[in-house]
Amino acid sequence: MKILLVDDSRSTLVMTRRTLNELGFTDVTLAQDALVALDLIRTDRPDLIIADLNMPGMNGFELLVAVQDQFGAIPIFFLTASHDVVAHRRLRDAGATWVFKKPLKAELFSMSLDSIETPQKSA
Repeated sequence: MKILLVDDSRSTLVMTRRTLNELGFTDVTLAQDALVALDLIRTDRPDLIIADLNMPGMNGFELLVAVQDQFGAIPIFFLTASHDVVAHRRLRDAGATWVFKKPLKAELFSMSLDSIETPQKSA
């Protein structure tokens, strides 16, 4: 499974990638902003996107809308430090697959993969 991580925090990207690697997901690409993420999606479409909600420039909600408009259905999980229940609901209503609080918890992530069509690990 190809996973694209999008977060403006380098430390969050590294920590989340480490968690994913420990779960057996090795095909993980990092992007520090949403515009870079859109370019990466154009060149190598991921099976799953994990994005932050609050980023400078294009935020996570805007990324969600852009992905849906430009690429159709790609599962998107949000990983956020925000405790804004309204924002979480807005993301889910707009098509986010899951909204998690930071940091990514391996057990919760593993269970959430059942909700997407191709939950296969990279070899």
